[in-house]
Amino acid sequence: MALARAGFRVTATDISQLAIERLRAWAAEEKLPIETFVGPAQELPLAQRFDAVIANSVLDHMFKEEAEEAMRRLRAVLRPGGLLLLGMDGPPDEEDKAWPHVVFPDGTWQFLGGRRDHMLWRFWPDEEIIVLLCGFRVEEKEIRANGRRRFWARKLGS
Repeated sequence: MALARAGFRVTATDISQLAIERLRAWAAEEKLPIETFVGPAQELPLAQRFDAVIANSVLDHMFKEEAEEAMRRLRAVLRPGGLLLLGMDGPPDEEDKAWPHVVFPDGTWQFLGGRRDHMLWRFWPDEEIIVLLCGFRVEEKEIRANGRRRFWARKLGS
């Protein structure tokens, strides 16, 4: 919403129909033209090109192979020189570990029960994130006190 208010052309996608419906209502209320799509990031339409992409708390909520495909899609829709903001969770804390969960061979957790029921979550070590960012130059990395990381990266190429 802040980007649209600032005059940027905004396209939003989310796997949640409800999230997109709420965004559409909010954008309509503020009379902001935001294009929206419902679907998983690994099925992101490749027809459009963007100057910037924000993927905050996206790749760490899918299986590793799906996240790698989503990253290929993000790389494909970003123009050369375009900016990527990639936000990733920090390592699991004691609260995370206390929730009932199963761990899949790729390191993805699936929570069982409670408010996180069925939620997928995977911690991405920095070394794996650097592999995900192949084809990008990391311009800045921020680490918050809770371990969450934010990478600002520019797509290579001309």
